[in-house]
Amino acid sequence: MRTLILFIFCFLLTACSGGGSKDAPTPPPIKVVKQPPTLTITVPDNAQSGAIIQITTSISDPDSTQFTLDWQANHDGVIFTSVSQTQTQVQLPQSSEELNIELSLTVKDESNLSAKQSANLRLMPSEPIQKDIVITLPSTYTVATNQYVTLAVSAQSDEPIRDIKWQLPQALEIDTESQNDFNDTNAQSTLTLLAPDLQQTTAFTIKVTVSTDSGYKTVQTQLSVKVEDSETPYLTVNTPPSVTADEGTSVHINATIQSSAQTPTIKWQWLSDTNIALSNANTAQVMFEAPQVNQDTQLQLGLTVTAGELSETRTIDILIKKSVIDFDLSLQSNRSSAVKGQTVTFLAQTTQADLINSDNWHVTELDASQYQVIDNKLIITAPEVSQSAYQDIVVTYTASLNNNQDVSRSASVRFLNGSQLFTQLGFTVPEQAIAIYNNEQINFNVPVTGNIALIDTLTVDMSLSIFGFSQSEAKLEQDQASITLLSDKIIEEKQTYAEIIAHAGDYSVSAMIPIHVHPSHYKVYAGIKESYIAGSTISLFGLIFHNNVPVTNLAGHQFAWLDNGRGSFTERDNLITNYTSSKYINTATDLTLTHQKDAITTESIVTHDWTIFTSQNQGNMNCFKGSQSIKCLFNGLEVPFSIDTTTPKQFVISDNFACLINNQEEFDCVGDSTHTVIQQTAVANNIARVNLIDKNAVCIQNVTGQWQCSGNNKNHFMSLIGQFNQVYHIASKNNATCLVADGFMRCFNNDANLIFEDKTDTVAEVKIVAGSMCYYRSSNSTTSLQCPTLTTY
Repeated sequence: MRTLILFIFCFLLTACSGGGSKDAPTPPPIKVVKQPPTLTITVPDNAQSGAIIQITTSISDPDSTQFTLDWQANHDGVIFTSVSQTQTQVQLPQSSEELNIELSLTVKDESNLSAKQSANLRLMPSEPIQKDIVITLPSTYTVATNQYVTLAVSAQSDEPIRDIKWQLPQALEIDTESQNDFNDTNAQSTLTLLAPDLQQTTAFTIKVTVSTDSGYKTVQTQLSVKVEDSETPYLTVNTPPSVTADEGTSVHINATIQSSAQTPTIKWQWLSDTNIALSNANTAQVMFEAPQVNQDTQLQLGLTVTAGELSETRTIDILIKKSVIDFDLSLQSNRSSAVKGQTVTFLAQTTQADLINSDNWHVTELDASQYQVIDNKLIITAPEVSQSAYQDIVVTYTASLNNNQDVSRSASVRFLNGSQLFTQLGFTVPEQAIAIYNNEQINFNVPVTGNIALIDTLTVDMSLSIFGFSQSEAKLEQDQASITLLSDKIIEEKQTYAEIIAHAGDYSVSAMIPIHVHPSHYKVYAGIKESYIAGSTISLFGLIFHNNVPVTNLAGHQFAWLDNGRGSFTERDNLITNYTSSKYINTATDLTLTHQKDAITTESIVTHDWTIFTSQNQGNMNCFKGSQSIKCLFNGLEVPFSIDTTTPKQFVISDNFACLINNQEEFDCVGDSTHTVIQQTAVANNIARVNLIDKNAVCIQNVTGQWQCSGNNKNHFMSLIGQFNQVYHIASKNNATCLVADGFMRCFNNDANLIFEDKTDTVAEVKIVAGSMCYYRSSNSTTSLQCPTLTTY
């Protein structure tokens, strides 16, 4: 609209000019200049130390709705706890003095234009912690002009008094002297000053502040400086309100007396029943010797001053404190908690035994028959606690010193119910089994958790192992159970347990530590359990490891294959061999591969199932054995094999196809011609075994150990197989593919990332249990089912 108006205006001007060129000049573009934001912050004028305040913020900008706020302060203790465009919350610092706090805000808009505003607030100091300080100070003092007067204050607190300060008006700071006397939680202070020369009687306020480590307290008194008429008699008497003295010390008390009489009569006397002698009882300064007392003793001392017809009396509170020896005494116990049967010893120790006159022990909840005292020790055998979770006992040792002072120390112990021991102690069991080799000592640690101080001893029980151990020891080292094991009786590989036991009094807590015993660092692997048709000849691919690393140099190694069935091996003394079963067997057969090196024998057993084929049905496939050969139907129509099926070796079937290997080592699949397995599979020779993978793929292994896959994800399967020297089995479930590769279980996701690996032991069998991928380990092939959680993302 603005451009349009300008154009019309320019056109009219051209017309009014009476002509000119037909081509009017193009008006210049209007430049839009963006403005920075405008900013207003509202900050309180003052705030209390440590307070949380709210700051109101107003930001306006015609070009932006989003802003960046940057608050700054000139004090590190300022914390901006929450910030928005309209309100900011600020935590102010603690301070014992008044501070000027500057707060500044910088705002940037969407065009990176900025505005800044600052504001100041006065930070008021925190209110002092008013500790429980008792201050005694007369409310008024009187003194004549040009005379000296002594003011006295006394204080008591529940913690040590650190300082006493007098605050005087400037008119009184002519000639002053103060003296402080600190005695732990008690203190006294006197201030002597010269009254100024005044023309009229004047009252002054004097403040006294008493401080401790955590606070202070202030009181005040009035000092009246009088201008005395020389013809008018006068008498003023000032004394300290109270005096505290230690026993056995000399005490001096001064009275400030001002009188019109030249020699006023002074008389000090005890108002309490005591025979303590007073010296100089008729002078302004009285003195006495504080006697030895059995306890803190409170007395009252009176002063009477008479000057002509004038008389003044004062009463002073006198506290004589019993002196306390700083006696070195400690009480320690060997346990803070115990269970039945454990011994708890309390030991009282001091380097000042010569000051002890007598001593005694006191034990709560127990009578004297339940503990014994030997010299400076008290010994308790922990009793049984059955009615509650625990019972707390407090032991107190009291030493009576030669000066009648008693010094006590206390310590406690908690006696636990035996059932509580299982919540107080435990072991962190390792996830992986501890490898133990024949005739090799092993040391390993198991973390101990909980109240370790409860443990008396540690032992190891190896009774679950079928092999004898000549050394099985355990000891506690800090928070670890250090275990040492040694056996020269291990003749076969097994997974078993070592029981570690923590003994505490009459009770114990134990944990089962998984161990994997090996007769040698060499390990042979005979393969994985498979199913074949009876009478077949199968290929066996043995492996040998040293510390789980495959061995390729077989010099000096001796091998032998054995079976418990009616079969035969082509070469019994080779790692790789063929085995032919009896065609009349339909049970499982154990094939054992033995290895000998340096007079040490190890072995591995693989179990194979032998079946008599009759028929198998799955989905759209129906396969059966006719008079001589195996026939298959897909949706009721025969789909013939292209190979001889009269001598089958291995057979697998899925919903839409079936595959067969015969004893001539030929392989073929039949079924749905549109299925990828059928489309990608041709008749193959020299085939040793077939794996059906998740119903939609098959992988075959030839007699040299090489694999070939067809069907869904075949490239994925082949890429995984290519990573290893020898693959024994392939299975897939729930987007995870698992291989028995080089003897160990390894699983991958669809991106070929390793998501699980178990090199604790080789694999004896793979099976799907309740929809999960599971497997058995070779050393415990029937009791070691493992079903790991496979995270595929």
